Amino acid sequence: TAESVSRTLEYAYDDWCVAQMAKDLGKTEDYNRLMQFSQNYRNQYNAEKGFFLPRNYDGSWIDLDDHSRHGLTEGSKWTYLFCVLQDIPGMIDMMGGEKAFSAKLDRNFEEDHYRHDNEPGHHYIYLYNYCNEPWKTQELARKHVRINYKNSPDGVNGNDDCGQMSAWYLFSAMGFYPVNPIGGEYILGAPQVEEVTISLPNDKTFTMQAKGLSHENKYVKSVTWNGKPVENFRIHHSEIMKGGELVFVMTDKY
Repeated sequence: TAESVSRTLEYAYDDWCVAQMAKDLGKTEDYNRLMQFSQNYRNQYNAEKGFFLPRNYDGSWIDLDDHSRHGLTEGSKWTYLFCVLQDIPGMIDMMGGEKAFSAKLDRNFEEDHYRHDNEPGHHYIYLYNYCNEPWKTQELARKHVRINYKNSPDGVNGNDDCGQMSAWYLFSAMGFYPVNPIGGEYILGAPQVEEVTISLPNDKTFTMQAKGLSHENKYVKSVTWNGKPVENFRIHHSEIMKGGELVFVMTDKY
């Protein structure tokens, strides 16, 4: 099938999303079947090469260079390397554990494989949190907010498909991002503006404050939600919708 790698990865996520609906509807059999389908991403991972790669009809692998698009949609094997939203711990384990996964993420950014103008990779910056290296997420959020968004006619680096380029900027400027959009949670980064206030239904208000934010203070020292420390580098949509205050204290050290 054309673009088989991209299709398999994206359909696996789609199946996970529909599985959550089946679960809420009490359709246990459908839920279990769809959750099995959501693991199909593993069928495209070539552990020897360390990439998701296309396969021939007989199951044999097709190797790709860094620029080939065979089996992929508008991107390379690097563009889709970390494209498992629904099972990030499983993906990390499959790729050799946290250290190996972090090292591959490093290569992705240091060797200039990251394409911010291509949406499948927009969550990659936030994956360092899952490797206990949140300062790398914070550094890269600062970097890419600045180099990919400018006040000029070509100010958005990429086609703003369905508003995703703009959405990434707004979320990242507030200091969090929906790595798994259906998961109901946001993964913390580092805010790039001092304060944001959002009006919510039922006269509720959400406020984000970044205390001490400056050119030097790009790292997060602590985070609280309504006065309580935030744990596991994440906040939940259901809590935000109740209204409250998210406070980052910034520092120049990680």
